[in-house]
Amino acid sequence: MVAPLLTAKSEWVAADGYIEKQTSVPSAGGRHPLTALVLSKTEESRHDAWAISPSTAPRRYQVTGHRIEVRTVLRATTDALRLPGEPESLIVLLARFRRTLSKYPDGETLVWRDSGVFLGSAHLIATNLGLRSCIAGIAETTQFALDGSTDVLVDVGAILLSEKE
Repeated sequence: MVAPLLTAKSEWVAADGYIEKQTSVPSAGGRHPLTALVLSKTEESRHDAWAISPSTAPRRYQVTGHRIEVRTVLRATTDALRLPGEPESLIVLLARFRRTLSKYPDGETLVWRDSGVFLGSAHLIATNLGLRSCIAGIAETTQFALDGSTDVLVDVGAILLSEKE
């Protein structure tokens, strides 16, 4: 489901060292500051977390050691959508604001626009695949510091996915 959203057609290095990309889902300045945090419920009623960032060959990385942050995001989504329990599957967008702000110093709104375009595209792809989806307007409920990254990632929205009944 997330592959069409995150697979880049091309990549290049910008003057400031950031890798810019061209994907099916546009991004201001080609910065693609969004990482998809995919949460899926296990048989033990906990959620496994995987992070996937845009790339010509996107890879998923298991997110560990962020149990409190994951619980906070799940609680915020459950509250925002007035769900009776935690969702089975959820894609949470995490933004690296610094990526865009290094090129556009006043570009915070560009990150929010990118997240809206991403969530809208995710909804269309989910619908096309026969899934139900609901965009959750959660934002800035918690911060993540993923392994191997010096960036602070902040949640900027989520999309709930489920099979049609």
